[in-house]
Amino acid sequence: MSTKVTTPAGLHCSTLQAVAAERQFQDAIITTIAEFAKNLSESQQIEILKFVLNFDSEVILRKGSNRRSQPFVLVLMKTMLQVAEQYQCSTISNALHPEFLKNLLRGVAVDKDPAIRIYVQKLLHTLMDRNHNSAKLMKVRIYTQEESLSDELQCQSPDMQDILFMKQTGVLLTENLFWQLLESSNKVDNLEHVCCTISLIALEMSADEVLLELFRLLLAVQEKVVPGGSKESASLPQTHRCAVHAIVASQMTLLVKLLKDRAPAALCEHIYGVIERRGQDAPHLLPKVAFNRNNTQGSYPADFKITDELLFHQGKISNILEDNHFDVSGLDIFSA
Repeated sequence: MSTKVTTPAGLHCSTLQAVAAERQFQDAIITTIAEFAKNLSESQQIEILKFVLNFDSEVILRKGSNRRSQPFVLVLMKTMLQVAEQYQCSTISNALHPEFLKNLLRGVAVDKDPAIRIYVQKLLHTLMDRNHNSAKLMKVRIYTQEESLSDELQCQSPDMQDILFMKQTGVLLTENLFWQLLESSNKVDNLEHVCCTISLIALEMSADEVLLELFRLLLAVQEKVVPGGSKESASLPQTHRCAVHAIVASQMTLLVKLLKDRAPAALCEHIYGVIERRGQDAPHLLPKVAFNRNNTQGSYPADFKITDELLFHQGKISNILEDNHFDVSGLDIFSA
């Protein structure tokens, strides 16, 4: 009588086959749900997204939970992303329903797995990007004074529904982006995706109220990552802090460009003055160096110091905007 013995190699082969079959099954489910959603109305597609998100019973309590299934969460995120790709956004408030946004940003968006957090940002991009700007916004860069945004990017005209959305629900987005930028487990890809999200909010909802809210976000983040600024900053590696400063610089120049002819000359002078000074004395605080994947330790100074002239000054920005009749009542407050 012969006995069949499973060798380690055979066991390994069997395991690989099982994994491949499982992935094939998952892909089939994702594709089927996406195809089903393709023929639904906008509101029904959003309901599908809410259903898929809520299918994970631990989604709201995901932060700090030890009872999670990362592969399962990734399947959920891939499913939502494919469904979202069928969605044609008309208004941001419809795409980002408050209940859905709250569960998303306070659930999987704060997962410890950087890959899952990237999927969350991709989902936000897909839902918000009415003008197909996302791919062009993935590169973190400085928007120069001379260039015209309209040559490359499409800017959405301010819409009252979008303004109301930001007033009522936008705090969920800005709070999440604030903490996303300070997350110590971020990879370069995470930071690039978060930067793209900020850019999309600015481009898709470019009303003054929204742009001022983003100024507030950027100034609050900058305050956290200056040396000695916070406990969060102290735990971040130098490369991460430089990348965050570079994102702040990038988005400051984008916001100034979006203000167009309403941008006070003094504000442009301050923003681009800081950029110029960094180019001379601290290039590691600008995207060209901070987001160069070929960097070495020698690309950064041995002693991480930032002088005042290398920072965007909240008081100066606030005074300039106020002198030019912008409402800056909330610019110095961040309650994240």
